[in-house]
Amino acid sequence: MAGQLADARWGEEPGNYVNGLTAAFYKDMGSAVALLNLSEVALPRWMRVESPEHGRQYRALLEEHRRVVSRLGERNADEFRLLGHYRDFLSGHDLRAFFKFTGAYSVLLMSRMERGQWAPQFLINNLEVLIMGHDRKLKPILDAPGFRHIATAIRRSTVTPQYFKAKGQSRVYDIRYGLGTELLRQAAYPDRFIQALSEFMHAYNQENAQMNERYKGNPPVRRANITTEDIAEVVALIDEYGAQTVGNLLVAFGYAREPREPESEGGEAGNDDDDHSDADA
Repeated sequence: MAGQLADARWGEEPGNYVNGLTAAFYKDMGSAVALLNLSEVALPRWMRVESPEHGRQYRALLEEHRRVVSRLGERNADEFRLLGHYRDFLSGHDLRAFFKFTGAYSVLLMSRMERGQWAPQFLINNLEVLIMGHDRKLKPILDAPGFRHIATAIRRSTVTPQYFKAKGQSRVYDIRYGLGTELLRQAAYPDRFIQALSEFMHAYNQENAQMNERYKGNPPVRRANITTEDIAEVVALIDEYGAQTVGNLLVAFGYAREPREPESEGGEAGNDDDDHSDADA
């Protein structure tokens, strides 16, 4: 194997060497063994390894995905559907299957965190590697400050306060249950999606103002407001890329975590500066 890897050509994909993996399910019938199911999972065709650094990034990404998927079981109907979405994504070159997975996984993530169960999250930087491996044209969305600010606001309204509630620790801000599901539902209609984002911005900023007033300008946890410029930038992205693409990315990144954050934990554990920065995520 080491020799094969050493001979690999940069810019090629694993699928150039192995077509896929075949799994057979047998059942012992007593006098004979019967083949009940034969399935094949193709290798990803989007992992183009162009340098040793790309190789390290993909290895980290795959290990993270293994941790997430290994926590799902086929006996639970919801988790079985999640595994189906993930398999479609893994075997194809279509981000829509992955977005179906991340959208549904956000619900499972919140549910497990509420029960105090460990729930692995995707890392933002690994999501970026995956998205860029599929479609580099989406890079302007990920680089847009407005997109990142709203994704941060989603995180600080969902997984961050949920984590501290599950740990029995005091929290300042309310938990917005079902936020990701609602945004994805409205994303089918651009005007409704923009309205939903605007309503979220209003509620988010209003809660910030209330906490600031309650603690006389020095709340134990600061959250940066969403600005009209943030919304305007995201609206421009919606016009160019579509509401569903932007909505799917917002939910995927909103329920993910920054590399500096502990597992299933947001950045609410400190008194951050009240400005927009990646460190506030």
